Amino acid sequence: MRLSIWDILDYLNKWKGGIAEVLIISLLLMGFYIYKNQTYSAETIISYADQNAKSGLTPNGKSLDVNEITSPNIIAAAIADLGITESVEKIRSRMSVSPIIPDEIVALKQSKTKEGEEYIYYPVDYSVKFTVENDKDGAYARDVVDAVIKHYSIYYSETYLNNSAIAKIDFDSDINNHDYLEVAEVMDSTLTNIISYLEERYTSKPDFRSSATGKSLADLSVLYKEIKNNDLPALFSNILNAQITDNKEALLKKYTYRKEQYELTSAHKNNSANVALSLIERFVESNKSVPNAYKNESDNEFDTAEIYVQEEMSRTKTTYDSLFDSYVSDGVGAGASTVDADYCNFVITAFSTPVNETIDYENAKANANKQIEYISGKMSDLYQITYATIQEYNDLRASQHIVMLSGINIINGISVRFYLLLTCCVGLLLGVFLAIVIEIILNLKKVQKSEKIVRTPGAE
Repeated sequence: MRLSIWDILDYLNKWKGGIAEVLIISLLLMGFYIYKNQTYSAETIISYADQNAKSGLTPNGKSLDVNEITSPNIIAAAIADLGITESVEKIRSRMSVSPIIPDEIVALKQSKTKEGEEYIYYPVDYSVKFTVENDKDGAYARDVVDAVIKHYSIYYSETYLNNSAIAKIDFDSDINNHDYLEVAEVMDSTLTNIISYLEERYTSKPDFRSSATGKSLADLSVLYKEIKNNDLPALFSNILNAQITDNKEALLKKYTYRKEQYELTSAHKNNSANVALSLIERFVESNKSVPNAYKNESDNEFDTAEIYVQEEMSRTKTTYDSLFDSYVSDGVGAGASTVDADYCNFVITAFSTPVNETIDYENAKANANKQIEYISGKMSDLYQITYATIQEYNDLRASQHIVMLSGINIINGISVRFYLLLTCCVGLLLGVFLAIVIEIILNLKKVQKSEKIVRTPGAE
């Protein structure tokens, strides 16, 4: 049976509905396959920008371990930040960190290996990739990668750049569980620590100013100093002058005990310092007879025996330094304990003397409560600004060491466009093929039937 192009076109026109049905069924089947097997990956490229990374080290000289990116504490922080319910291990199992090594480095390493030479290369660029199955989408994968990189940067900054987060200010428990003077002392200690924290970071980056809060570290330090130098002394003065306390007897016992402990510590530290000083003096005396390693009259003269003398002197110098460090440390500790003991004695004296009769105790106590509430609120409000500023400071510092070379790209495991296009082509060809085959079969049956009818009359 011979077919012309017109016959084929006629078949296609006749079976166009069937061809469309085959195409639709093919697309539906492919859509179901894609839905069941689709995966989404979010990927970004990070680079360690500091020079130490090229030697496989962190900024503080420790070994660089990129697996920390997927460590449980980083993943847990990211999960908490996103508010999702996935387990840490499930996220970790789907996240990978892969080094990116330039082709020229690979070729160079292969060349060195062939020559029997060892070549060590520490990658600084890494791909961070997270893949999810069809129950999640690409946006979810992107958010996870973003959160992980964010919390890794914070961890890296705090661990290797000394950019620890500022301690949270919360005086509620102190106010409820401590006496008035103790609350004031906690406030004073907190202010001292925060000011020291800010000034230390200001020294590292004096030109930093937060774009979110508009504050520099110096601005914040000034604001905390205003509280420490103005508001807090007024509170201390009110408490001490009026002898404001919840329980004077308990307060005096507590500070008496503290005084005794500080005095014991001071005595112990002084004794240790005296022992160290005695050892230093004996050490110096015993080493007066050690000959000078460079006793030769000419630099050209050399005696191999001097090597031993120099090594011995190097070791004894280390011993001397250790003794001297102990002497200084114990001496400073003794001095600090003496100061603390004197302060406790001052408090005991202040609360043991008769109160000035002109002072209205209840009014002074009410004022102390107001002062504590005012200072606490002022510090809490300032803390919010400080926290946001420090977060930006830490992010900036971290970004100078960990750089994202690309945005977070979302990659489909199955290319929907490609597979649908392929399905359209295959489905269309299949529909055309079936239409032609069916028509050919039908025509052959018609021909066979006609031939049978023609032969039957002739036979009669």
